[in-house]
Amino acid sequence: MATTTLSVIENGSPTVTEKQLELVRSTVAKNATAEQLELYLYDCERQGVHPLDRLLHCTIRGGKYVPITSIDLMRSRAAETGEYAGQDDAAITWDTSSDAPCPQSATVTVYRIVQGLRVAFVATARWAEYKPDNYAGLWDKMPTVMLSKCAEALALRKGFPTQLAGLYEQAELDQAIVAGDMDDTRIPDAPPKPVVQTVAPVTPETAPDDPFGSLDEEPTDAQVDAPKKKTSCITKPQQKRLYAIAKANNNDISALDGYLLETYGVESFTEIERAHYEDICKLAEEGRFAAQ
Repeated sequence: MATTTLSVIENGSPTVTEKQLELVRSTVAKNATAEQLELYLYDCERQGVHPLDRLLHCTIRGGKYVPITSIDLMRSRAAETGEYAGQDDAAITWDTSSDAPCPQSATVTVYRIVQGLRVAFVATARWAEYKPDNYAGLWDKMPTVMLSKCAEALALRKGFPTQLAGLYEQAELDQAIVAGDMDDTRIPDAPPKPVVQTVAPVTPETAPDDPFGSLDEEPTDAQVDAPKKKTSCITKPQQKRLYAIAKANNNDISALDGYLLETYGVESFTEIERAHYEDICKLAEEGRFAAQ
């Protein structure tokens, strides 16, 4: 029989005490097995939230654990960047072709400060794509609220892809969960989103050693699509963003390459794993690889 253990979190995430763990077992994760509870606690640790905050839901569907977040967690992750600049209320369009009008679509605009400018990220959620076919509940009681949450989640992921990749609001998955009860349904991976560059622009004139050539041009397949040793590697835009951060903060690219090889065993930007990406960017922003 598996035994659920507590991990003392040292990265700033809340620690779960034995007493709190018992409360988690009897409330927010009462239907979870020991293994499912272990996974849930790991996800909470990874996201930096406490299980009793109810920002990450322990959902069991078809005997499987499915981590589903709340819209509040997505909002807080965006706000933590210091670049979240508000959003517009959902714009709703209606389908009036039947005797019982229903929302047709909801559009939400989220704003982020990008290089001093307030940039809009717009997303639309459509009723036909998100409303569960054989389910009433909140979708019938509060249709505009549910559809608006789907649109807001889409817009937040567009504006803050690094912070929110892989996080889905419960309303977004209601249709998949109810239709297949998660036995034969997989939560789709988030499509690649462009990463917003938040540092000063770097041009070929100011960065002659750019390994990708002009920063206005896409890297060639030979430069970027070389065989990778690891899975879940960073995307092309993330590679270019890291390079731009490094050059903007007077880092020596060869020193950065040496650090990557010694610390992570990778020989190029194409092999950097997403789990290490933000840590490496932070070091580059601090100028840790500046020429001596």
